Amino acid sequence: MCLSCGCMEPDAGHGDPRHITMQHLVEAAKAEGLSVEQVWRNMTETMEKVLRGEVRSRVWTPGAQGR
Repeated sequence: MCLSCGCMEPDAGHGDPRHITMQHLVEAAKAEGLSVEQVWRNMTETMEKVLRGEVRSRVWTPGAQGR
């Protein structure tokens, strides 16, 4: 789905490398020796913690625009 925009096309980058695609997840899994499913769980858990304020991001805070 270009995993980030919701178009339901997992491999579509829409001509913009900032979109997150399935290829990004596959490559991240390879880099860590993890399954793609585990990478997705890690991302989800981290995002949930950021949203709850348990973990901080240096580049984004909850409620801020993504741009």
